[in-house]
Amino acid sequence: MSKFNYPNFETKYGYLTQFFQHQFIKHQISIKKLPTNAMENEKITSLIASNNPKDPLYFWQLYSITGEDLIHILIEDFYTNIFNDTDNKWFSEEFIDLGPIKYHVNGQKNFWLDLMGGGYHYTGGYKKLYMKHKMTEIIMTRKGAIKWMEHMNHTFKKVKKHFQFDSRIYPTIMVFLKFLMEKYAHEFNFKIHGVFESKL
Repeated sequence: MSKFNYPNFETKYGYLTQFFQHQFIKHQISIKKLPTNAMENEKITSLIASNNPKDPLYFWQLYSITGEDLIHILIEDFYTNIFNDTDNKWFSEEFIDLGPIKYHVNGQKNFWLDLMGGGYHYTGGYKKLYMKHKMTEIIMTRKGAIKWMEHMNHTFKKVKKHFQFDSRIYPTIMVFLKFLMEKYAHEFNFKIHGVFESKL
């Protein structure tokens, strides 16, 4: 018998969902972590998570489990950590200079929800995302990526109680973040060795 009864929340494609979904699946096929017919497998491409806890979970299915509120909790705590990081002003001030916490929380949350099956949230497409990163190019480096992940891991330690009802959520978000970080590393010409070595 299934452990869950997903979806907990109604899912919809966003502006970037399929773009990132297809890129992720193609990459996973290339490294032989998904079968060559993965794009035709509705269990993989569906926006709704499998109710079988033994089945894989993909980032475009996360909204069907978490909805918006849990993602908001995670991202708000994450940026609060960054804004309070007075020991690494070279990092935190890049965010502070761009706008208040609310600005960053809303932008990041809309991006995640758009990719995770929450519907149309992130207007402007990938070009907008790239230009936002160009504005903080000074921290789009291996050093910046390591610091970013330190804050994310710290955040998960604080908010993990909200996500423990499905043990697949945390590792799926980590796979999602690694996938994005590899894209950014390629675009901004830095290596991610050591970025994901720290785990909960």
